[in-house]
Amino acid sequence: MGALYVLEGSRLGGAILARHVGAAADPRCRTATRYLLHGEGERLWPSFVSYFNASDVVRHSLPEVIAAARHTFSLFETAARDVAARFPEDNR
Repeated sequence: MGALYVLEGSRLGGAILARHVGAAADPRCRTATRYLLHGEGERLWPSFVSYFNASDVVRHSLPEVIAAARHTFSLFETAARDVAARFPEDNR
C-alpha cells in the first residue's frame, strides 16, 4: 500500500514532468511520456485515497505502509540520480 501511494501520488505531477520530458534533447525521452500522462483528466487520486483510507492493511500496519512508501521514494530518487549522472547534458 505504501508503494501504491507513491505511484498513485506521482500522477499528480505527471503533467509537469511530461512537459519537462517532452523538452529533453534525447528523442527517446521525449516519447517516453505514456506513464506520465496515464489517467490524465480522470479523478484517480480521490478514488485511490478512499480505497487507501478504507484499507485494513493501512489501518493495521501503518508503520510498514509508511516504510514501504519511503523505500519506494528512495528507489525513484536513486533512479533519478543514476539517470542524471548518465545524461549530464540534460540536467541544464
